[in-house]
Amino acid sequence: NMPIGVIRFNNETFEPEWFNPFIDMIFKGNDKVINRDDIKKILKNASDDQYITIGKQKYVAELDSDKNLIYLIDATKEVAFKSEFNDSRAVIGAISVDNYDDATDLITDSGRTAINSFIASFLEEFADKYGIYLRRINSSRHYFFCDYRILEKMINDKFAVLKEFRELSAQKEIPLTLSIGVAYGWNDFPTIGKVALNNLELAQVRGGDQVVLRENTPQARPVYFGGNSESRTQKSRTRARAISTALRTIIAESEDVFIVGHRFTDMDALGAAVAMKAFANMSGKEAFVVYDPEQLLPDVERAINKMND
Repeated sequence: NMPIGVIRFNNETFEPEWFNPFIDMIFKGNDKVINRDDIKKILKNASDDQYITIGKQKYVAELDSDKNLIYLIDATKEVAFKSEFNDSRAVIGAISVDNYDDATDLITDSGRTAINSFIASFLEEFADKYGIYLRRINSSRHYFFCDYRILEKMINDKFAVLKEFRELSAQKEIPLTLSIGVAYGWNDFPTIGKVALNNLELAQVRGGDQVVLRENTPQARPVYFGGNSESRTQKSRTRARAISTALRTIIAESEDVFIVGHRFTDMDALGAAVAMKAFANMSGKEAFVVYDPEQLLPDVERAINKMND
C-alpha cells in the first residue's frame, strides 16, 4: 500500500513478473496494462537519469539490478517546482539602435523627431507583446527586464524583433538595425547587467543586427541570433572599446589562447600577433603565436629570432 510503484521483471524477456497495487493504479488509470515495452522504456530512462512520463504524471525510476526490481516514485510536483524555479530566473537585456548617429546626422529636427518616434513606438509594441518592462536611456539605448519564462518565448520566436525592425526601417528608408545583449541568472543583478552589456558590445563588434545571449555562469557560452544584414558599423573609439571589451571577455573565458595570422607572415601580422599575445598575458592568460617556419619572410624571421634571443 506504500505510494511507491514496485515492479519485478524477468531479466531476459523483460516481462513483468509481479507489481504492487500502486503500479496497477498508475497504468490502469491510463487505460493500459504494463508490458515488456513499458519495462524497456522505464529501464532506458532510468539509465539516462530522465523523468518518465506516464499519463499526466512524472516519475523517477530507481533500479535494483540484483533483485530485478524497479521502483517508481511520483515526481510530478518536483518537476513542476523545478520548472517554475528555472522560469523565475532574472533576465536583463540591453538594446542599441545601430547606425543611429549616422541616420540622424545632418537631418532636420522634424526628421530626427520622426525617427525617434518610430524607434520608441516599435520598442513599446515589442515590450507589450512579450509583457516585459522597458526602460529608455536615450533615443538609441534601451534596457528591458523580465524572467526566463518570457525570454524563452523570444528564443522560440528566434528573436523575430530583429527582422521586424530591420524590415520596417527599410520601408521607411532608414538604415537602422538593432543590437541586443541579453543575460540571465540567479539574484546577482549587477553581474547579470554587466554580462548583458558585454553581450551587447559583442553583438556590435560582430556587425550589429543580432542578439547575443549568455547565462551568468563562468562556463556558459554565448548563443547568437540574427546577424543577417550587411555591417555598417563605423570605425570609432566606441567600436574600438567594444572590440577590446569583447576580446577581453573571450580571452577570460578561454583556457588556452592561440594566435594565428595569415599565411606568409609579414611584419604587420607579426606586430599584431605580438600585441595580441601581450593583451592576453595582461589578462592573466598564457598565449602562443602560431606560424609556419617555412613561410616566413626574411625580415620577419630575423625579427622572430631577435625576440627569441
